[in-house]
Amino acid sequence: MKNALLIVNRTARKAKNTVVPEVQTFFNKNNISLDVAYWRKRGDAIIAAKESAGKYDVVIAAGGDGTINEVINGLAGSKTRLGIIPVGTGNVFAIELNIPRNVKKACEIILRKKTRKVDLGKANNRYFMLWTGIGIDAHAIKAVHQSLFWKQALGAFAFFFLGLKSYFYYKSRKLYIYQNQKLVETGYFVVVGNVKHYGGRFRLLPFADLEDGNLDVLVFKKRGLTNYLRYFFGIYTGSHIGYDDVVYFKTKRISIVCKRPMLVHVDGDVVDVTPVSIVVLPKHLEVIVP
Repeated sequence: MKNALLIVNRTARKAKNTVVPEVQTFFNKNNISLDVAYWRKRGDAIIAAKESAGKYDVVIAAGGDGTINEVINGLAGSKTRLGIIPVGTGNVFAIELNIPRNVKKACEIILRKKTRKVDLGKANNRYFMLWTGIGIDAHAIKAVHQSLFWKQALGAFAFFFLGLKSYFYYKSRKLYIYQNQKLVETGYFVVVGNVKHYGGRFRLLPFADLEDGNLDVLVFKKRGLTNYLRYFFGIYTGSHIGYDDVVYFKTKRISIVCKRPMLVHVDGDVVDVTPVSIVVLPKHLEVIVP
């Protein structure tokens, strides 16, 4: 490896003031040229990654899953490898890949250059490495981003707390799930994912695999506060996929529609509304791993 680009959030004080100097020092000691691209608003990291594809041996995302998502949306389908320094709140992708939060150890992994080609999902025009969700979780995520205090204070549990709070003004609507233009399921909350974990703590999709060429689908078929609390308890204990009103299956392509537009989140950011077409793209990203 001769050169690398580090992409980091300019507004994340710790990343800017602590992580960047540590990474620069590490790569300088190993005679690797390192450039730094700062992003401030949504879309900046996508542009930086897209412009860097083919120019650098490695593009490094320093941040949480939101930063990584933007970077993969710039790199997807290219031959440029992705390095990860997980300094965000959840770091689900790093957990799945066993990349440590310690900055020096993460840099050492990048230096060793061992890689995996992993699957990506795509929801309409947006790539994802983790999951896309439609229903109350998207509304909870929107509430979390509008109240960063709770995200910083509660971490993954902020989604549950604000999801419960948002329930009282959230209007659930039936979602219709299609495969090959055939209606296969209906429900009120759907997650389509590529990894086991959700929110960093919960094994929501226990059979998900980053390299199996499939996406895992979880459909919660009922609505109402009692059911949502029961679902959360099931997710917390890992017993949810045994519920009679929860459906779990694998697919390569799926479409979800609703009679009225519903929010769609991708890797923890609300980016679209239904209808949404979701597809897996096998071996579409090369990531540096331990």
